Amino acid sequence: MKLSQISAMAGSLIETVGEDTFCQQLASFGQQLSGFNSAVVVSFLNKEKPLILFDNLPPKYRDKSLKPYVEGAYLLDPLYEIYKKDLADGVYRLRDLTSREFEDSEYYNHYFEATGIVDEAGVLIKVSNDISIEISFGYRKTENLQNPLPDMQVLIDCFPLIQAACKQNWSRESQLVPLKRQLRTGGEFGVTLDAAFANFGKSVLSPRECEIVQLILKGYSSDAIAEMLTISRETVKVHRKRCYSKLQINTSAELFSLFLEAISLVPLGASDNDPLSYFYEEI
Repeated sequence: MKLSQISAMAGSLIETVGEDTFCQQLASFGQQLSGFNSAVVVSFLNKEKPLILFDNLPPKYRDKSLKPYVEGAYLLDPLYEIYKKDLADGVYRLRDLTSREFEDSEYYNHYFEATGIVDEAGVLIKVSNDISIEISFGYRKTENLQNPLPDMQVLIDCFPLIQAACKQNWSRESQLVPLKRQLRTGGEFGVTLDAAFANFGKSVLSPRECEIVQLILKGYSSDAIAEMLTISRETVKVHRKRCYSKLQINTSAELFSLFLEAISLVPLGASDNDPLSYFYEEI
């Protein structure tokens, strides 16, 4: 792409700073630059659930991904992990943040394979002490086999411009209003779900088994878990089998479904209980 084209697109983006069309223009700018063909703009707020600010997903994919994501599946998102660890702003490719086996995980199958995404890049920008913005660019295979693969490097090269535009946009009171409205909820939802993930299974599993279940949910293989916990692969397999038996499940797909269903039942403010205690009350 010629510099003159990039300059023209950058001008269009800057013109919308502070306007309601900024997120739409931001998505368009990134997609035209890189070749990704969908975008979701999300705000991460301290101790709150993510807020979807914009998306241009095809309708058939929207319900499959966005609603479950904000209701709790974001806890398994590698990009959310980057935000929680308060790492540097930047452009991150999903495959670089995950284990080699991530594409075999239920999170991947549920939110990427099922929605057609074969590649994703996340642009993470901290716009204030309490708020970070993520622009998630996805690439879906289309019938046009001539479409080039996304160009990650151009997003990296233009990151300073994207970062500056976002910081300017979310310094405007008009753009902060919907975010501040969510902050006034007191953070109960986010705190509750963060605690729910940490406590998942603790009423029936040992602390080590809970740790292993969390890593399985995040998409790590037995080999990767063994390396992270400095135990043998066989020990991990024994723990996994024991966990599945105690949870009365047989597969990682069933574990993923059990996790999502259980955390959906946790009442606000319940920060110490195992989500499974609410699940078993329902059955």
